Amino acid sequence: MGTPFRGGHVLRVAADDHRIAAAVIQNPFVDGRAAAATAIRACGRGHTARLVWHGLRDETHGLLGRDPHRIDLAGPTGRSH
Repeated sequence: MGTPFRGGHVLRVAADDHRIAAAVIQNPFVDGRAAAATAIRACGRGHTARLVWHGLRDETHGLLGRDPHRIDLAGPTGRSH
Protein backbone atom coordinates (compact mmCIF):
# COMPACT_ATOMS: atom_id res chain seq x y z
CA MET A 1 0.00 0.00 0.00
CA GLY A 2 1.22 3.50 -0.70
CA THR A 3 0.05 7.10 -0.63
CA PRO A 4 1.39 9.92 -2.87
CA PHE A 5 5.14 9.49 -3.36
CA ARG A 6 5.31 5.97 -1.96
CA GLY A 7 2.29 5.17 -4.12
CA GLY A 8 4.40 5.78 -7.22
CA HIS A 9 6.99 3.32 -5.91
CA VAL A 10 4.29 0.75 -5.11
CA LEU A 11 2.93 1.10 -8.65
CA ARG A 12 6.38 0.48 -10.16
CA VAL A 13 7.21 -2.46 -7.90
CA ALA A 14 3.82 -4.08 -8.49
CA ALA A 15 4.25 -3.70 -12.24
CA ASP A 16 7.75 -5.23 -12.22
CA ASP A 17 7.27 -8.04 -9.67
CA HIS A 18 4.92 -10.69 -11.05
CA ARG A 19 4.65 -12.33 -7.60
CA ILE A 20 2.49 -9.39 -6.47
CA ALA A 21 -1.18 -10.14 -7.09
CA ALA A 22 -2.63 -6.78 -6.02
CA ALA A 23 -1.55 -3.33 -4.89
CA VAL A 24 -3.48 -0.61 -3.08
CA ILE A 25 -2.38 2.84 -4.23
CA GLN A 26 -4.06 5.99 -2.99
CA ASN A 27 -3.39 9.10 -5.10
CA PRO A 28 0.00 7.96 -6.45
CA PHE A 29 2.69 10.47 -7.39
CA VAL A 30 3.50 9.43 -10.96
CA ASP A 31 4.36 12.56 -12.95
CA GLY A 32 7.19 14.69 -11.57
CA ARG A 33 6.93 17.40 -14.22
CA ALA A 34 3.20 17.87 -13.65
CA ALA A 35 3.72 17.92 -9.87
CA ALA A 36 6.48 20.53 -10.18
CA ALA A 37 4.33 22.74 -12.42
CA THR A 38 1.44 22.48 -9.96
CA ALA A 39 3.73 23.34 -7.03
CA ILE A 40 5.07 26.40 -8.83
CA ARG A 41 1.54 27.60 -9.68
CA ALA A 42 0.30 26.99 -6.13
CA CYS A 43 3.28 28.22 -4.10
CA GLY A 44 5.34 30.39 -6.42
CA ARG A 45 8.87 29.89 -7.70
CA GLY A 46 10.63 31.14 -4.57
CA HIS A 47 8.88 28.76 -2.18
CA THR A 48 9.23 25.86 -4.63
CA ALA A 49 12.97 26.57 -4.94
CA ARG A 50 13.32 26.48 -1.13
CA LEU A 51 11.53 23.12 -1.04
CA VAL A 52 13.85 21.75 -3.74
CA TRP A 53 16.86 23.03 -1.74
CA HIS A 54 15.64 21.15 1.35
CA GLY A 55 15.10 18.00 -0.72
CA LEU A 56 18.60 18.17 -2.20
CA ARG A 57 20.07 18.80 1.24
CA ASP A 58 18.27 15.73 2.61
CA GLU A 59 19.48 13.62 -0.33
CA THR A 60 23.06 14.79 0.29
CA HIS A 61 22.76 13.87 3.97
CA GLY A 62 21.65 10.37 2.94
CA LEU A 63 24.54 9.95 0.51
CA LEU A 64 26.98 10.98 3.24
CA GLY A 65 25.41 8.65 5.81
CA ARG A 66 24.20 11.55 7.95
CA ASP A 67 20.88 11.95 9.72
CA PRO A 68 18.00 13.17 7.53
CA HIS A 69 17.63 16.91 7.00
CA ARG A 70 14.37 17.87 8.64
CA ILE A 71 12.19 20.95 8.45
CA ASP A 72 9.51 22.03 10.90
CA LEU A 73 5.97 21.46 9.71
CA ALA A 74 4.37 23.05 12.75
CA GLY A 75 5.49 25.38 15.49
CA PRO A 76 4.18 27.11 18.57
CA THR A 77 0.89 28.98 18.19
CA GLY A 78 1.44 32.46 16.76
CA ARG A 79 4.84 31.68 15.27
CA SER A 80 5.21 32.29 11.53
CA HIS A 81 8.08 31.89 9.07
